[in-house]
Amino acid sequence: MKRAVIRHTLNKIWSLTHSKTFNVFHAPSFVNLNGKVFHLRLHSTWQSNNGNGSDSGSFTGKKAKKVKEILKAWLDMFHSCHISEPKQSIEHIIAHTLGSRSISSVYKFNNKVLSLREIQQINELCQQRLKRLPIQYIIQEWDFRGLTLKMSPPVFIPRPETEMLVDVVLNEVERKATDSVLEFCCGSGAISISLLKSQPQLNVTAIDKSKEACGLTELNAKLHDVSSRLKVIHEEITEDHPDAILKKYDVIVSNPPYLFEDDMISLQPEIKLYEDLEALDGGIDGLKVIKNILRVSSGLLNCDGRVFLEVDPRHPDLIRSWLRQYPAMKLHLERVYKDFCDKDRFVEIVKK
Repeated sequence: MKRAVIRHTLNKIWSLTHSKTFNVFHAPSFVNLNGKVFHLRLHSTWQSNNGNGSDSGSFTGKKAKKVKEILKAWLDMFHSCHISEPKQSIEHIIAHTLGSRSISSVYKFNNKVLSLREIQQINELCQQRLKRLPIQYIIQEWDFRGLTLKMSPPVFIPRPETEMLVDVVLNEVERKATDSVLEFCCGSGAISISLLKSQPQLNVTAIDKSKEACGLTELNAKLHDVSSRLKVIHEEITEDHPDAILKKYDVIVSNPPYLFEDDMISLQPEIKLYEDLEALDGGIDGLKVIKNILRVSSGLLNCDGRVFLEVDPRHPDLIRSWLRQYPAMKLHLERVYKDFCDKDRFVEIVKK
């Protein structure tokens, strides 16, 4: 796509306003077009009746504009710049600006005339999206199993399929009537907090090597009033038994780094630029952290205790084969669960 096309798209956006001048030279934005990254500098100057100019962002003017107009213009812009999930991106940004967590509010207030402050906020957030900042970081929150969790870079953003892992673990918690769960690689706390909200009798210990992740887990636990039942430990998972773990468990869960090293190359810019890559990179075979978790779990599980892991679809056979090489761990891969796309995504490993 030519730079002239970019300018044409920008002009369409600015035409919604009463801006008197248009220049492309201010506020850096990174735009990926047909595989090429362009550095855009966007500037809009609105001149008031007395002729004085003021820098006020992309959408400014004497009159605020309607939701549907802003939605259409930024959607066109996101499409032109090949922003992933363009519709969802602008919907979430507008809903957030309107003070709503529901996308439906965007269309409910389709004809609402936005204030200048609201337009400026939408513009600022959209500029962040043009820089490939994930929408979860832009609006600083995301929903997981009906819970709204705070999000902040570089802490790993929970994915929808992980909700299925929580369901599987909850079934085991209820079957065993256990009162405690251990989570490795807690990230934002999505799994631990979901378990705690679903089971009032439960206590969870959550471990992560990232200081930012531990802090975010503690914040989300406080916001959802489960802090008293959650212990967060800042520690890296190695082959050694964590010193802070003083008991054994019937249930251990983890959504660990499991991407194959070669797969890291093809990650989206949103992930490469902003998320913690160590929360994704599982080494050459994707099993580097998983193997450490299993080694440690063999000593932390009660007999008939279980480890539940989210994994790559290629992992179940690799894990099964690896466990056979270490019979002293007494771990056996008992079951594989599929995700929304019918791919092998979760494994259940039992200690015999």
